[in-house]
Amino acid sequence: MPLSCLHIHHRSHFYGLFSLLLYSRDERLIEEVLLSQYNLKDASSIGEVPGEVRRKVLDQLYELLDIIDAGLFPDKRLKTYYMLLLDNYYGYLNQKWFKVYDLIKLGVISKEEAVAHKNSFLELLESIDERTKSSAWDKVPDLIKLGVISEEDVKRYSA
Repeated sequence: MPLSCLHIHHRSHFYGLFSLLLYSRDERLIEEVLLSQYNLKDASSIGEVPGEVRRKVLDQLYELLDIIDAGLFPDKRLKTYYMLLLDNYYGYLNQKWFKVYDLIKLGVISKEEAVAHKNSFLELLESIDERTKSSAWDKVPDLIKLGVISEEDVKRYSA
């Protein structure tokens, strides 16, 4: 049955879907659903969902990915979702930035892809949340060494 018959906008269904997956906490089911061609194809539309719902969906996505990879070995097949998280800087989504080295080292994303999203990280340097801001500043040397950001990028935030 098409989502339109259920009066669910195709960009908003992730909230309900991710809620159910979080409730289940079933790693196999979460992986299967996230890797379905339909969801992978439609995932880029999450960025078009209105702000507060998008934030909740991305928070849920972060938790789902954490359940699957237990923070150890990110799955290359889930690249679409990791890229969505790197492109957003609020809440604890910023923690995916702190795993960029591993994402690159394991071949989940390329250095060039991380560089293309570096502005999301740089915005963390001005976060109103002091803990987030401090954590971001702690990560600066590593990201400079990795070549994702430059000293030049950081200078405008240190003034």
